[in-house]
Amino acid sequence: QKFHRTAATNTAAMLFLAVVALVMPAVFDLAIYGTLDVHPKALDRLSFSTALVLIAAYAGSLIYSFTAQRDLFRPGGESEHRGGRLTLAAAIGLLAIGTLLTTVQAEILVGAMEPALARFAFTELFVGVIVVALIGNAAEHYSAVTAARRDEMTLAVEISVGSSAQIALFVAPALVLYSFAIGRPMSLLFNPFEITAITLSVL
Repeated sequence: QKFHRTAATNTAAMLFLAVVALVMPAVFDLAIYGTLDVHPKALDRLSFSTALVLIAAYAGSLIYSFTAQRDLFRPGGESEHRGGRLTLAAAIGLLAIGTLLTTVQAEILVGAMEPALARFAFTELFVGVIVVALIGNAAEHYSAVTAARRDEMTLAVEISVGSSAQIALFVAPALVLYSFAIGRPMSLLFNPFEITAITLSVL
């Protein structure tokens, strides 16, 4: 099985960019104050600027994928005609419904996890990084495996790596921007364990 090297390299490069950006607030704190416990206003401004840069980079990668790389993710030959094709409006509608249902289920999951946190002494880090991540990405896992079984390895790799890139380049920065919008600024400052985990995962 083979996958397109350019597509994989581009996504991996975006992940590396995300690692650099997410590590910078910690480097800033350590360089100026020598500890990660200090939370100056400048750190919030740096996080806000970093979030804007990451979202811009993610938007650029989407534009590139939908233009220059568009044909990489289309199966060739007769497989292209498998099943019916959705119209753009129908596809967007289904995506919107799926997103809404996922949001509702996520709220139910988080509410149900609170008793488990107390009963089994699970930490929020464990629940967020392991449990919620596995359940929340189940659809993407299934799509990647299905694409791989059809020998569409470029699509499978792009789904797998692109999922991480989406979290790092869009979701995390969007949460930072939202925190500023509601008046409760959240920085991109991670603790040493989280920084190490992010860096080693991408490497």
